[in-house]
Amino acid sequence: MLRICLAFVLLLPGLTHAAEHLAGRVHVIDADTWNVGGVRVRLHGIDAPELDQTCQDSDRSSWPCGAWATHKVQKQFQGRMTTCVPLDRDRYGRIVAR
Repeated sequence: MLRICLAFVLLLPGLTHAAEHLAGRVHVIDADTWNVGGVRVRLHGIDAPELDQTCQDSDRSSWPCGAWATHKVQKQFQGRMTTCVPLDRDRYGRIVAR
């Protein structure tokens, strides 16, 4: 039993450090929500339109701004490798990270 406890105590700092970062390939869900290495991440400090959201331009015409924003982010980041630093969890259980 002492060996198990000692091993746990010795390994704990390494486990804590590993949990401080998420790394993996980016799969864009929408402009401010990604899967990073299979983990759902909400990008800290970014408030982009939702995928199905529409916006109005100056002449009050409606346009699909959420799809546009998601497409732009996908072109830039889809499939790339990244590392994120978790900061919190949001009300939907997603990790909020930068």
